[in-house]
Amino acid sequence: MVTNASYQMTCADIEEAATDILTLIEGLDPDSYARSRLTRTTVAERLRRIARHLALLPAEAREAMPELDWGGWSELYSAMQAGQAGVRQEWTAASEMAVLVLQWMRVYRQPA
Repeated sequence: MVTNASYQMTCADIEEAATDILTLIEGLDPDSYARSRLTRTTVAERLRRIARHLALLPAEAREAMPELDWGGWSELYSAMQAGQAGVRQEWTAASEMAVLVLQWMRVYRQPA
């Protein structure tokens, strides 16, 4: 069972990683992202962190957040674990999925 404190810390870490990603890719297009090894390495680490946190959330937490692309995050996490995540998959996660996860984590982290 996830305690409220650990859930809040998880959400905060996800928010931080997503904010880092959005800052790192600001002004980049997919080609620029693909050419930047330093940015890609840092973004991939943050994506892995988000995906790992999301994978470890209990089912009831995932069900409470239907707006997130759970399948997309799961696929990304599996691909990253296997060393098979490509530039396109990373870019999509960084430029689209990270925005949504940041938005919804902020909403769901608010006290009821």
